[in-house]
Amino acid sequence: MLGFDPESKAHSRISKSLRVVDRLVTDLVEKYGNVSFSQHWRTEDVRAIQWYNFGGSPTQVFKIELGYSAVLDTTKFSSFEEYLQSIRSVRRQEWKKAQRDLEFSIDSDIAELDRLHELTFRRQGLTRSELESRVVSEIARSAIEGGYGQIGIASMGNKVVSACLFLWDGHTAYYLIGANDPEYRASGAGTFVLLSMISRAFDAGLSEVDFVGANSPNRGDYKVSFNASLRPCYSLSLPQQTVQHPGEGVAR
Repeated sequence: MLGFDPESKAHSRISKSLRVVDRLVTDLVEKYGNVSFSQHWRTEDVRAIQWYNFGGSPTQVFKIELGYSAVLDTTKFSSFEEYLQSIRSVRRQEWKKAQRDLEFSIDSDIAELDRLHELTFRRQGLTRSELESRVVSEIARSAIEGGYGQIGIASMGNKVVSACLFLWDGHTAYYLIGANDPEYRASGAGTFVLLSMISRAFDAGLSEVDFVGANSPNRGDYKVSFNASLRPCYSLSLPQQTVQHPGEGVAR
């Protein structure tokens, strides 16, 4: 991270990282006023942001929120078939049932993904904003056109009943968006399309699948049921109000 040699001594690497991030944060706050960071789970040290204006007069400090992602290490398994034996039994049952009734394919129909995303929100009693709809479509379009994303769909006959958008880089597949038709929830379509995309990650030789967030009870448990391990990550934001830094007066 930050272009430092990962083999350099820890005390040197950490010290340089703190100085660079401190300078970056200071410049961003001076230019924009309010700043927020959404950290990847591989970011272990957020102290440079946490220490912004540390020990000074009463001032703005960053609010830090802890979140989690769920990550599957595919290198622990010799094949997708071996991996299947490690997931929760109910997921294997859904997978087997869905294979009898559903067909999986890769599609570029962004409108179907958007339609199912809207239906998923309605089932949960939520209203999806126009911005959320536009973000889903634009991310999917950019990913497909850029060659770093695919939409996997599950169909029952001619009807698309589930879809998910996966992105990837050189070693990770990211489960970014999933959506289902509520009328077909009992079909196991969501599990079917997700496992089908994970199978493609195995075929591509990717080393991990990042489920991109596990921060609500039901959704978090569902993702962990695919034998994914939790990884902590942080969101940091500089609020409007002025407060006393909790560490003020303590030796740095």
